[in-house]
Amino acid sequence: MATSTFDASPYTHVVYSFASIDSSYRIEAWNGTYDNEVPLYKEFNTLKQRVSGAKTMIAVGGWSHNDPGPMQRRFSQMAASAINRVTFANSVVEFLRTYGFDGLDLDWEYPSLKERGGKREDYDNYVLMVKELRDAFNAASEPFELSVAIPGNVTKLEMGFDLAGLAEHVDWFNLMAYDLWGSWDPKKIAKSHTDFRMIDEAVEYMSHFIQRSQLVLGMGSYGRTYEMEDEDCLDLECSFDGPGKAGCEGTDGFLPYFEIADIVTSRAYDSLRYDDDSESIVMVTDGNRLISYDNTVSFNRKIQYAEEMCLMGKMLWAIDML
Repeated sequence: MATSTFDASPYTHVVYSFASIDSSYRIEAWNGTYDNEVPLYKEFNTLKQRVSGAKTMIAVGGWSHNDPGPMQRRFSQMAASAINRVTFANSVVEFLRTYGFDGLDLDWEYPSLKERGGKREDYDNYVLMVKELRDAFNAASEPFELSVAIPGNVTKLEMGFDLAGLAEHVDWFNLMAYDLWGSWDPKKIAKSHTDFRMIDEAVEYMSHFIQRSQLVLGMGSYGRTYEMEDEDCLDLECSFDGPGKAGCEGTDGFLPYFEIADIVTSRAYDSLRYDDDSESIVMVTDGNRLISYDNTVSFNRKIQYAEEMCLMGKMLWAIDML
């Protein structure tokens, strides 16, 4: 996405996603594709010339980093070794300096989760890794910032994230309060992917370990879709067959907000309602495609919640889907 295509003025920080970790446990342009990525870094960082005070960060990891393949265990292997942690931390400082970023967002999905390349030791090793990064940042002349993306799922938090230990070394946590449910659910029951009840449960859990003022509430600018099983049961808590068909962008089971907005504007839907229980939006299109998403009403409810809970702020995944 060209940085000239979006207005960065509402944001204090804008994050470029993603970088990866190479086989030597150094941060790298995604999968080593420097020729493609470096020009985009330069373009991305021009937004700081247009928006006074805005900072840019680069995220390392993301969901696909831990897909089966050569990168899957890189986070775990890097965090497990003192030498590898130092190598990574030093490479991050060099990377941020070289390409003009103001900080790093760690997006390990997920420590300690075996099916995602993790192991039990990740819980403790993650803290050691962020401490090494903090020490390297403190030694640098630049005021680099460090954030950590965390899931809105209490089970994943309990397994992989020593929140109190991490909090000593990071500037803030980005709560991924989306993708809480989706077409991957083995029980095949449609649910809201931004269910407010689960978000509140996660915030309440985290409040026992970190200050709420260190927490940023994430909001998803896209929907999760389902192909429903029974035409007489087209709502949340009904059975689905599989992911809903994609539109012009994205993949099955996923729909960016700008496509959803087009559907609403053209009234090309069968039904549309606000769900009071999950405090999210439910739309049905094409006879049996259910779309779970947030609109202005439910976004504002989450913004209000973040303010009531005295959270540090709000973040959006992602700008290019608006």
